[in-house]
Amino acid sequence: MGKSSGDVWLRVGFDEKPFDIFVLSVGGEDWVGRKRPARVSPGPGAPRRKGCLVEPSMILGRLVRTAPTAHGHYLVAYAAAEPGEAEEAFRRIDGRSELSYPLLRLRNGAEVAQPPEFWDRNAEDSALLDADESLLREEVCRRLDGAIPPDAVIYDPACSSGAFLARLLRQFPRARAIGQDRSARMAALARDRIAEVHLGDSLRPACAPGSADVVLCRHLNVDVVVSGDAPELFRAAAGTLRPGGLMVVLGHTPVLLRGAWMEAEGFEAVTRCALTPSGHAAFQLYILRRRGA
Repeated sequence: MGKSSGDVWLRVGFDEKPFDIFVLSVGGEDWVGRKRPARVSPGPGAPRRKGCLVEPSMILGRLVRTAPTAHGHYLVAYAAAEPGEAEEAFRRIDGRSELSYPLLRLRNGAEVAQPPEFWDRNAEDSALLDADESLLREEVCRRLDGAIPPDAVIYDPACSSGAFLARLLRQFPRARAIGQDRSARMAALARDRIAEVHLGDSLRPACAPGSADVVLCRHLNVDVVVSGDAPELFRAAAGTLRPGGLMVVLGHTPVLLRGAWMEAEGFEAVTRCALTPSGHAAFQLYILRRRGA
């Protein structure tokens, strides 16, 4: 990988959370940054958590290129941002913008995810994850308001504690919520919140083909699965959607699939990226409408 005059190089080990490197594509430009704990709300004294949020201060500069090496790390080349450029890039974020995470964690040459038991959380851990996803739930509810029928069928193939579906039911009380999770512990927690929860692998959906108005996908993410498995999981979930139905892809950790790939699977993008209500941070939010009559 050649270096141009003025380029800055960043070296990131294959097993040193390379998925913290993000690319913000906005207005025809690609900005690269490194994720750190972000404020969960805009106030200066707000607590910081490392999750899905990225802030302007995390941007390093305009992306030049990335490349793996034979020495166990990635090289990321960028042209350092000038003062104010990162903030200006954030001001231009819209639904056509995209946040992506191009670098995968590798161990002994293979991509790795956390083992299933890592996600078999106890109630306290689940409460923390639920709190981290609060902003995501509110934004999804806001965007779905008026976009789906009051009696919509909403399916979550990896529903975890059921908090996301429960929030949607408060917004759409006439909806039918179908939860599914491969963890018996998570399914039990979800049943305290929603009536219909199935225990099972999302590759065998509990929702009938072509019947869902909305499908939530929060399991196509780093540490949940590896990128080679994400397409099959996406297709299994997509098969439950009716024509015109909405696929919502997001999560606490980075989404492994790119918007262009998902759109090529028979979807049109409603949005790929979102800002917090205050505009202080951005996060991945893919809302995709299934094509068809």
